[in-house]
Amino acid sequence: MKIGKLILYTISFPYGEKSEAFLENEIEILSKNCDKLIIIPLKKESNYLRKIPKNVEVNNIIINREVYSGKKILLRYLITFLKIYFLSLFESKKNFNFYIKNLRKYSSILIGELELFHHLKNEFGNKYNSKKNIIYNYWFDQFLLSNCLLKKKYNLKLITRAHGFDLYDERNNNKPANFRKFKTNNCDLIFCVSNHGNNYLKSKTNKKNCQKIFTSYLGVNSNFNLQLDSYFNLNKKNKYPLIISIGSLIPLKRTDLIAKALLLYEEKIKWVHFGDGLERKKIESICNTFNPNINYELKGHVSNKILTDYLKENKVDLLVSTSEFEGLPVSMMEAISFGIPILACDVYGVKEIVVPEKTGILMNKNINPLELKNYIELALKRNFKANSILNFFEKNFNNKTNYERFINKILKELF
Repeated sequence: MKIGKLILYTISFPYGEKSEAFLENEIEILSKNCDKLIIIPLKKESNYLRKIPKNVEVNNIIINREVYSGKKILLRYLITFLKIYFLSLFESKKNFNFYIKNLRKYSSILIGELELFHHLKNEFGNKYNSKKNIIYNYWFDQFLLSNCLLKKKYNLKLITRAHGFDLYDERNNNKPANFRKFKTNNCDLIFCVSNHGNNYLKSKTNKKNCQKIFTSYLGVNSNFNLQLDSYFNLNKKNKYPLIISIGSLIPLKRTDLIAKALLLYEEKIKWVHFGDGLERKKIESICNTFNPNINYELKGHVSNKILTDYLKENKVDLLVSTSEFEGLPVSMMEAISFGIPILACDVYGVKEIVVPEKTGILMNKNINPLELKNYIELALKRNFKANSILNFFEKNFNNKTNYERFINKILKELF
């Protein structure tokens, strides 16, 4: 059985090279399991359009929309506004105080969602109103509230994923997720990308809603055959260890900790970082004081293809992550798909991919540079078995397997 039309909401995908790169792995399998896949992005990251399958259509209805006055939208949907806002007010005592204190901010957010609904409803009424069609919100944030309203108006099916920033209150300075109760009540299925996220969301809702919350891991391409056939047999013996890190250069990721740890490093080592951001100059200034034994490259933002090509062509000894917040990172999936062990902080869903003695080493989140330096030395001396890491990857994060399970779960629960 196939889905009719699958309407996928994204932030920017397939526009640009940065946003939601991990969707590239999912799109191929989604497109094979529906008659038509319609992608509706919120914005254009750039005019660059990534390659998409033949039965995939990009609908720019939101990008090209006429923006209405907030006052007109509020007057038109006042009853709906009040119902949703009051539902959130009385979700808990904490929410009541929060939504009263931040009335202006959250009224603005809700009016914005109502404006999206206003623009989208005619499109759905004309094109997508069918019991075979599914709305798929990629994030438990943008679009989801407006899509809950579309679902109710046209009796559609609605599913969503929940990742990290869009799920955890702690990721947003302990502020409650926007209108979480309304969204959770009105989705048919919610797929968290980690078991940790699954348990977290269930702790925030009622028993009835818990029955529609599942875990569905993301995934990346398998390199199992590449590894067995050639990867370890090619002339890739490093003269000294090669470690990498992947992620935006922002305070949350704490990449400066790696640089500070390497300041204390005495042996020869090479560090390569993939990613860019506001902290680049700060990190460069630390790197400029490295002793001659430390070789480093700050690659900046690169496409997923450039990253995976690098992993194919170089024998990487360790992926290091010092982030204080992660849902379940795709970058770590990429690493273990090449048999690369991981050194990471034990936060949120990370322990589901960094398994001590099997795929890497977990550190306390409150690590300091000296402790990190010692952990790097320890991890490089540990004899991790690449084939064991690869087998763990195949079992848990192979994209073909995971996305086919995802589709089968949707079909089983909704049809």
